[in-house]
Amino acid sequence: MPTAINTARRLSCFGCTSFREGELSPVASPRRRARSLSEISFASNSVSSLKSVINLQTGWSSPNGSRCTTPSKEVSQFVDRFHRFQTLRCLSAQVDIFPAKADTSWLISWNFDALSVSDEEIFSHVLIMFDDLGLLSPSLVDPEALRNLLDLLALHYKDNPYHNFKHAADITHTVYRLIGACSPTIVLNKHERLALMLAALAHDVQHPGQSNLFLVQTAHPVAARFNNKAVLENLHVAALFELLSEHQEADVLRNLQEQDALVVRDMVSQAILHTDMAEHFNMVSKLDKIIGEGHKSKPSVSLMDRQHLLNLILHSSDVSNPCKPWEIAEKWSKRVFLEFFIQGDLERSLGLPVSPNMDRATTSRLQAQLKFIEFIVAPLFANVVHLLPSTSGLFQMLLQNYQQWVKLYEKELIADPNKEEDMKQDELGMLELHQEAFVKKYQAVIYASAGEYGAGRTREHK
Repeated sequence: MPTAINTARRLSCFGCTSFREGELSPVASPRRRARSLSEISFASNSVSSLKSVINLQTGWSSPNGSRCTTPSKEVSQFVDRFHRFQTLRCLSAQVDIFPAKADTSWLISWNFDALSVSDEEIFSHVLIMFDDLGLLSPSLVDPEALRNLLDLLALHYKDNPYHNFKHAADITHTVYRLIGACSPTIVLNKHERLALMLAALAHDVQHPGQSNLFLVQTAHPVAARFNNKAVLENLHVAALFELLSEHQEADVLRNLQEQDALVVRDMVSQAILHTDMAEHFNMVSKLDKIIGEGHKSKPSVSLMDRQHLLNLILHSSDVSNPCKPWEIAEKWSKRVFLEFFIQGDLERSLGLPVSPNMDRATTSRLQAQLKFIEFIVAPLFANVVHLLPSTSGLFQMLLQNYQQWVKLYEKELIADPNKEEDMKQDELGMLELHQEAFVKKYQAVIYASAGEYGAGRTREHK
């Protein structure tokens, strides 16, 4: 049965493109792209008719087959935004800024899987995200400049297993959704939204696939360049603004007033610098104080420094993979540990101590994933949920994934030929107790997460 969103796709021209079920096909030729403004009127009428006759449904399936549940109000908001997408596509018909299909239903769910799409498809999704946030306008971001920047970033991200351009796209989508989750508690202005999206796109550009510690220990030139402090994060900031400076056609800040551009640049720099894991525990501690001991139900958002909020959104997005649907979370877990093990092999070959979790001979990926959730992700997102209640679906998924990791680790322990049976039973008993303690610790957040998964809402941005 056709869904509401797919019905919207068929009835509207979305810039006079052709549609297939579940996806947007790009315009085939310049001649077909040359459309008149009368078609914009047709698009508007299509959407108006659509809103009056369709029964807005509460869910649909993403291309990977997983069910995406979304409240009817959110679907209604999506249909309203659909007209903006159509208008943007028609008005920009002379500039091929949409290089590939874009499944817009993904953008209002947590099912966006950057690993399953091409770079060109990522470009289209990012352009739509920027437009939905109200960032594509003559006084903000030129769509063609953004498209050019995406081309450059895709070239300058290295082909690492984890820290690559698709990781940047994944985090950009998460930031986009968290910006929407701020409403109505927190209102981000247009420059803050732009800074967050730009920081997300570039937060790992030129990442070499090794850690800060490795670069310092090996006296890498990049470490010397930044005095051994936040080496990678400083590299990412510098790389981004060098690209904007050297490629005027990709300078997405060129339309801003000079003072506004400086403000956005500073917000971007600070947000990227705070993706350094060395900043994590200070960030969580500060958030604890803002929210208050005991997970108060009504945190004092007014006490939060604006830049700290931006830092929090980007950093939370950067470590959010364990909160995503299992199929996505598990793929990224394999990739990050592959990158870790490559560094561990290199450290061993250089006679250096192998960093924690990077020795492929001794590291249990499953155990390390559990520790990452327990000590890093869960404490952070427990507070994020209290600050942004509509993100409760993320924490619910985190807990479900945690239980899945526990089951897999139990199987690994049972199958381990190097452990005696008594030792296995002791470790399994400890694992069960540990799991119970973990669940008890976050019981209040579990209750807060009892609503439908994916309940975070995007909204209109004026």
